[in-house]
Amino acid sequence: MIVSLDGHPGRRRRTGVDMTGAFDAMAVAVDWLDAYRASKLDAILNLYDDEAYIECGCGGQKVLAGKLALKEYWRRRFAERVVLELEDIQPVGDTVVLAYRTGEGPVRVAFSFNADGKIARTHCGPSKASEAVGKR
Repeated sequence: MIVSLDGHPGRRRRTGVDMTGAFDAMAVAVDWLDAYRASKLDAILNLYDDEAYIECGCGGQKVLAGKLALKEYWRRRFAERVVLELEDIQPVGDTVVLAYRTGEGPVRVAFSFNADGKIARTHCGPSKASEAVGKR
């Protein structure tokens, strides 16, 4: 995995892509969590494919497609739900499943990627504390 300085002394930023062009799905998911925690709109949107979509079950089921819809979703999301802590992250088949806790409870998100390492789809929703990360 390639790492590069992100302007903070002593810190490195994951890019999720190595020198062969292969990507590390786990690193992309962690970059997503970092961007979410920091409320960095451009950083989180840059992780998504231009035609990506989000299926979100938080606060009612909704499906959003395309960068403009994702931009508005993330603006609201940053204001409404702050990530308090990472609970778990695991590869599950060809996806990565990440569990985190907000002030409103645990949330689980599954990431699917395109061949370029961009997020093509996320499926998120509240999860029960007793749920295993890898089960849907």
